[in-house]
Amino acid sequence: MKNPLVVVGLVFLAALTGCVGDGSFMGDMMDPPADPTTYTGIARGIFEIRCAKSGCHVGASAPRGLQLDEANAYDLLVDFLSDEQPSLFRVEPGNPDDSYLVIKIEGTDPRLVDRRMPRDGPPFLSTEEIANIRAWITSGAPRN
Repeated sequence: MKNPLVVVGLVFLAALTGCVGDGSFMGDMMDPPADPTTYTGIARGIFEIRCAKSGCHVGASAPRGLQLDEANAYDLLVDFLSDEQPSLFRVEPGNPDDSYLVIKIEGTDPRLVDRRMPRDGPPFLSTEEIANIRAWITSGAPRN
């Protein structure tokens, strides 16, 4: 007869290492975090959490119609002319310096109309988060 402690130990070890079945059960339990320099990573990590869930850029009352939930943000940003600065796209693929989104979140460009975002509070995007947005735009702003 096999030692029951060895059998239990082997079953436990297999479960911990993902060797039960085809190993795909862990993927069903949790999506891996998105790369923070991709649209998905930025939409989930910044636009939805900071801009939409704050109550500003969500639904029909979103300022200038700019809904920043993951489902709408891409189409309302990329190659979409800014209402405040109509000579600039909100996001111009490959060109973060001329993307009005970057101008609004950095707040230092003389082309800025009105105020830096967020409008009614201190800046809340970190240098790293802004760098991630710039990297995504520089890479051509793919939808991924």
